[in-house]
Order: sequence, then C-alpha cells, then structure tokens
Amino acid sequence: MVASREHPLTQRQKLSLKDLAESTLIMREQDSATRTAVEKLYGQHQIPLSVKLEMSSIEAIKQSVAQGFGLSVLSLHSFTEAEWVSEFAALNVEHFPLHQQWYLIFPRERVLSTIAKIFIDFVLQESSQYCQSYQSASD
Repeated sequence: MVASREHPLTQRQKLSLKDLAESTLIMREQDSATRTAVEKLYGQHQIPLSVKLEMSSIEAIKQSVAQGFGLSVLSLHSFTEAEWVSEFAALNVEHFPLHQQWYLIFPRERVLSTIAKIFIDFVLQESSQYCQSYQSASD
C-alpha cells in the first residue's frame, strides 16, 4: 500500500485492512492484475473494498497519491528509486506486500537470439536486486 510521505497513516507502525476502510483508494481499472489481487485479498478477509478513484494510467495514480488524494496499491516496478525515496512511502499493512509472478514467455522450439538470452539473464539477475533496493529505501 502506497501513500505520499506526508500522509497521516505513515506515522502508524502497523495497519490492518480494516484501518484502511475509510481511506480513499485510488486503483487501476477493473481486471488489471493488481486490482484483481487486491480485490481477492479484501474478499478473503471479508472486508469491503471501497475504490474512490479509478484510473487507467499508473502515472496518473502516482501523481494523485503524491498530491495526497489517497492511497494505492502499485508495483514497485512502476517507481524510479528517486521518486520512491522523495515522494512515496509504503504503509505497513497486514497481508502486504502482495507478491505477483511475472513470466517470460518464448517459443520452446526456437533458438533464442543472443540479445534475447542476454535479456533473460538480465531479468533473472536483476529482479531480486531491484525489489531489494526499494525495500531498503522505504525502511
């Protein structure tokens, strides 16, 4: 759960999903992967999800959160490290962070080009470090 650095909930050590019931949630459109994961989480805990603003642009959501209009659930991959450190904070909410898998898909029968192999190696090597750098920045 992401908030602006100035949001009052950033002062809380631990939050439950119920603590967020009155918060303004800014979410992606229906059927986006993140929105579906959040809906599933809230549903599993029988907590109503009250989305106040729905936007199809991650950048628009980030700007709305940065301006203090509400909270959102966004992938760490959508932030640069600089903007994360200066504008945003991760709230310590039970059941978060949500972990989703990403898949690299390619035809099994085809021989991969050198650049495709380099790209796959890069993704596999850098993905864990990428997430760790944001975790360190939010601590």
